[in-house]
Amino acid sequence: TPLILTTKESNCFQTRWPKVQQFVIKNFLAIGLLLVLFVGLACPTPGDFIASQKLQGYKIAKTLNICTIFFISGLTLGSSGNKVSAQCILCLCVFPSCNITDN
Repeated sequence: TPLILTTKESNCFQTRWPKVQQFVIKNFLAIGLLLVLFVGLACPTPGDFIASQKLQGYKIAKTLNICTIFFISGLTLGSSGNKVSAQCILCLCVFPSCNITDN
């Protein structure tokens, strides 16, 4: 026989689903990190392969992850911060050999 939800069960689903959805959206980063952690622990071989790839001595996965984190963090800045960030990136692209920490 097919599974048929009663009115009480469907109302329960309709009232709980928005709460579950809000919880997942609010805790997306933590849930995602835990999911990736468990997948990585269960099957480490693909991660080991990706982590071992290098280009001119730089680990590709590590470098891309760091760049992605800083890019996303930059997007969360206010509009004035975005303007300054864009100017810094443009400066580093035009003059890649300049070190902005030198006095």
